[in-house]
Amino acid sequence: MQKNYNLEEMAFYDHLTKLKNLNSLYKDCEGKSLDNTHFIYVDLEGFKKINEIFGYDAGNDILVEVSQKLVDYCGKSEVYRIGGDEFILLTDSHIKCEPSELAKIFESPVKLDNMQFMIKGKISVLDHDDFPKNDLKDVLKFLDFSITDAKKNNLGNLIYATADLKDKYNEKREIEKHFFEAIQADEFYPKFTPFVDTFTDELVGFETVSRWNFYGETLRPNMFLPIAIFTGLIYDIECKMFRETVKFISEIKGNKHWKHAKGFKGAVNFTCQTLNRLDISDLVKVLKEYDVQPSEVIIEMSEKSISNDCAVDRFNELRKAGFYIILDEFTTENSSICFLADSGVNAIKLDESLLKKMDENQEFKRMHSVYKFMTELAQKIDVRVIADGILNKKHIKVVKELGINIGIGHYYSRPIIKDEFIEKFFEKKGK
Repeated sequence: MQKNYNLEEMAFYDHLTKLKNLNSLYKDCEGKSLDNTHFIYVDLEGFKKINEIFGYDAGNDILVEVSQKLVDYCGKSEVYRIGGDEFILLTDSHIKCEPSELAKIFESPVKLDNMQFMIKGKISVLDHDDFPKNDLKDVLKFLDFSITDAKKNNLGNLIYATADLKDKYNEKREIEKHFFEAIQADEFYPKFTPFVDTFTDELVGFETVSRWNFYGETLRPNMFLPIAIFTGLIYDIECKMFRETVKFISEIKGNKHWKHAKGFKGAVNFTCQTLNRLDISDLVKVLKEYDVQPSEVIIEMSEKSISNDCAVDRFNELRKAGFYIILDEFTTENSSICFLADSGVNAIKLDESLLKKMDENQEFKRMHSVYKFMTELAQKIDVRVIADGILNKKHIKVVKELGINIGIGHYYSRPIIKDEFIEKFFEKKGK
């Protein structure tokens, strides 16, 4: 009898907090009407850092303390630990249970061994009566999405499930559902945006970006990139964009009437997932097919894309093969100056957020100093600088003052399809 009890405890209770777990949540809701039920999703933040600095024992002790605070708040309601730092609270909507009061538990510190820890968290609230057709699995997915969306868009720590948020979630699900079919149906296509000499306005190259024709609507990468990476299909998309880049370079070289700068190049982006799977010989075959040299192709990648040994190996192979390497989105997050000095990249593309922040009067002086510092540093170690996000003449003035002679941004052109690019940068200028 004791053995059966222990097995049930292991299956339906969290051993650390003694709270019910995800299995219990499904068991308790099975066959039960969810009418008048509030789902409150609590996602704690900062535990990775606590574990790294103070150890897992300290992290576990704090989790137990926070769990007790949640139980004290809910009273007769049920509290479930469904993940490492994720909890679900079930409350009856007829019982007064105000989420804004729950949020106050994060305003006071957790005390542990003469230390105080300020634990932060995000809370998402869903009244099942507002979404009666959703089962428990859908509810949990929606709540997780709401937290992720809040983090991404800085929406605060207390989120309520609204019809607009549900529409946004349903759109994401529809995209996910159609994604595999889209690869087979060849619904991803390239657009091109120019690299321009900031001093002469001469066309020096282009960058290829992917778009998805989703039921007649054009989706940008920020709408499908996370799904593409999660499914692994990002590799197929980026390999196609590589082929389109090489093909367009070949077309431009082959037309003597299309004027462009010496050393003209086309660029394509590779993520970490693509680098991990990449076979350089496959790229070389495409180059030979279109009679294009590796030096005419720019491979753009962010520093975080080169995050493991396999990706580093591919990065080094691309350099040795003669591809022109640009470190993209430089100065965002934790770009490393040491990495820049040792990597052997040909150029850095300063992130567009820097110029954007310069448009704010109070930020101009500080961001101008950052921009100047990064430009001078790169030039001293013989790394070329590209200004991303040029939107106006003020930006042109800044980059020219700093000696940056390659720019990209909507000031020159938004990303456009090939025919528009040819008409705008070759045919009209040739007339």
